[in-house]
Amino acid sequence: MDKKEQWADDILHSLEGAKRAIPKNDLFDEILAKIPEKKENKIIPLVHLTWIAAAAVAIIVVNVYALQLQNTTIKNVTESSDKEVSLLSNYVF
Repeated sequence: MDKKEQWADDILHSLEGAKRAIPKNDLFDEILAKIPEKKENKIIPLVHLTWIAAAAVAIIVVNVYALQLQNTTIKNVTESSDKEVSLLSNYVF
């Protein structure tokens, strides 16, 4: 065996003489006592859900409008730069 395997075996065999942990007799009952019997489910009211949906739709609409505006601006800049290049190439000294 090489050193790593020997080290791993030593670690695994080091627990052979250890005693097993023994919990208190009433530990399980204490844990059960701390768990609430009735769990309250929180339900989001329909009014809140409609406001959340309306806000999400508004955000999406604003984003789509901003993207369209940006695309229009990019097209206008591209077209104007194309016209400037064509004017420069037609100009002869």
